Amino acid sequence: MWTPYYFERRRYYHAQRDGAHTQEESFSFPNQRLAPSVDLRMWMTPITNQNNTRTCCANAFAAICEYLIRRTNNRPFTQTSIILSHLFIYFNGRMKEQHTRHVRDLGVFQRSVALGIREYGACEEEFWSSRWHSLREQPHRTAYQQARKYTAVLLRVPITIEAIETCLHNQIPVPIDIIMDDETVQIITTNNGFLDVRRLNDNTIDVRNLHTVLIVGYDRRKQHFIMRNSWGTNWGSDGYFYVPYSFLSRRERINCTDTLWTIRRIEPRKHRLPNISRLVLQ
Repeated sequence: MWTPYYFERRRYYHAQRDGAHTQEESFSFPNQRLAPSVDLRMWMTPITNQNNTRTCCANAFAAICEYLIRRTNNRPFTQTSIILSHLFIYFNGRMKEQHTRHVRDLGVFQRSVALGIREYGACEEEFWSSRWHSLREQPHRTAYQQARKYTAVLLRVPITIEAIETCLHNQIPVPIDIIMDDETVQIITTNNGFLDVRRLNDNTIDVRNLHTVLIVGYDRRKQHFIMRNSWGTNWGSDGYFYVPYSFLSRRERINCTDTLWTIRRIEPRKHRLPNISRLVLQ
């Protein structure tokens, strides 16, 4: 969950220009018929639990990176995985966003986390473990040295059903920020992990309850997305939940300040950071 600081950052999104967007290029996947359904859960690492921290966005992006490593190594359904430090990712995302090393635990936007991974990489959990370090502590040099071996090729995704389906069809999970208030949580937990949008009361929406989750699948016949949360496996349906396509039309329940940000691939770092791509549908 995020704090009232979110309102300050909305202005930041509209006003800030750090040069990242000037390096954008259009990107399209090959024109192809989308699969009736996609489920990437077999490639995902174990569900994490962020507990009382505001690391939801960092957890989502750590899951993307871990997933891409599994795909590269062709190791589905395995219990032995490379686990990345969400604390390392969270710190660098906040440092990008707050423009200081003296970061506050206020949550962070997708854009900042994505750009942080692109610039600093992501180290393994053993190099900067949440068991031994605090949220405000800057990672040590050894963590940065381990992380900087690789960088991320970023992709900006429009907030549309077709764009998200296209990414998932091409084996790319997509994070999204949604309102996860008490009402929404109760509906999901009492309905076998399914969000029944008919039971939502739009008169009680509070954007301070925005929460980043990861879309890892879809079913066109059933008209729903499969989403991964970071509240442990005892929540929802083994840590996952199902959201109908119609939810995306309720813009007041989604962070529409920016596009969605995801990672196309992880690659060895070169002298120049890779350009950022924006998805264009054919």
